[in-house]
Amino acid sequence: MAKRLGTLSRHTSLTGRRLLEIGCGDGTYTMRLVGAFEQIEAVDIQQDRLALFRERLADDPAAAQKINVRELSATELDYPDESFDLVTAIEVVEHIDDLDAALRQVRRVLVPGGCFALTTPTGGSRSRLMDS
Repeated sequence: MAKRLGTLSRHTSLTGRRLLEIGCGDGTYTMRLVGAFEQIEAVDIQQDRLALFRERLADDPAAAQKINVRELSATELDYPDESFDLVTAIEVVEHIDDLDAALRQVRRVLVPGGCFALTTPTGGSRSRLMDS
């Protein structure tokens, strides 16, 4: 976990006003980033993982005030245009069926100059960035 976040932080700032984390799972990465953002939207399509995340937030009221956890697909983001400084997808894009649709949604919700930071499994930790 620290290795992936470290790799991303060498390429882009992991701080800002609003973060969208696609594929948040049980919130492991989200909880590491909570102090660096004013507000976080954490989305995933796996209900069981989201339930674990919500349990984790129940034990951390300060984090729960900053993080909104939702069941939502990356291909159907219902946020307004230009809503997020940073969008992350850590070890997620290989699971998205319609990657082109997801990338269009990510670009749409990023503020001008915002960044999409992702990692993919490659046998080593690598990162990819897409500027808006």
